[in-house]
Amino acid sequence: MYVAFASWLGMVLCLVWNAIAVTTAWIKGYGVNIWLLAVIYAIAGCPGSYVLWYKPLYRATSNESALRFGWFFLCYLFHIGFCIFAAIAPPIFFNGKSLAGILPAVNAFSGNTLVGIFYLVGFGLFCLETLLSIWVLQIRKINGNEAGSCTSCCEDCSLKTTQHESYSCSRVCPRYLKF
Repeated sequence: MYVAFASWLGMVLCLVWNAIAVTTAWIKGYGVNIWLLAVIYAIAGCPGSYVLWYKPLYRATSNESALRFGWFFLCYLFHIGFCIFAAIAPPIFFNGKSLAGILPAVNAFSGNTLVGIFYLVGFGLFCLETLLSIWVLQIRKINGNEAGSCTSCCEDCSLKTTQHESYSCSRVCPRYLKF
């Protein structure tokens, strides 16, 4: 769960940095429309990602619900798609300048270097978030729907924990550490 939480925090960081980068572009004369869209991304994206994929993952892990895992995977694939779209930021909405991606960064370098640097940092953050999100899916796929209890993966571990109460199960069984 720690990697998934880091992914959620990474998404919040990406959206906040996107708002900062687009604010810089707005100050430099790129227009108010891109700023409003970036603020909408940040205001809707931060709580939306928590409600749509982080909280369902938390509940599905604690309840072992297949339906909740399905909802998590569906929303998380949408999240990864958005991160890839934001990293590229094709000129679809407002010439792509409302997202701090690579295409507006290259375009902004010709007009204003500071805006280009801010957009380039945003591109890097969205790329890191995409990689982290893919890693979360990989961890979820490897661990599957296991409860994570040590007794489910090795009998030797359960014997050691009953003999020595202070012995930590997570040190014996690496599968206990799900995320």
